[in-house]
Amino acid sequence: MQNKYSRLYSVKLSGSELERIHYVFTEEQKAHTDNIKNGFTGYEGCLFSAKQILKRINPVIKKADL
Repeated sequence: MQNKYSRLYSVKLSGSELERIHYVFTEEQKAHTDNIKNGFTGYEGCLFSAKQILKRINPVIKKADL
């Protein structure tokens, strides 16, 4: 059985769309980190996902000089 998330996709985004994605996931990362610091549980998976997305977006943002 094939993992439904195993495929890669190519997507064209404008600079403003990339900036918006970066902003949203940076804020999400901050919020999940604060929630964990405040003792709330269940945010570790969300924090990991946000970090993984930022890990992929940051080089694109840097290359595009946004």
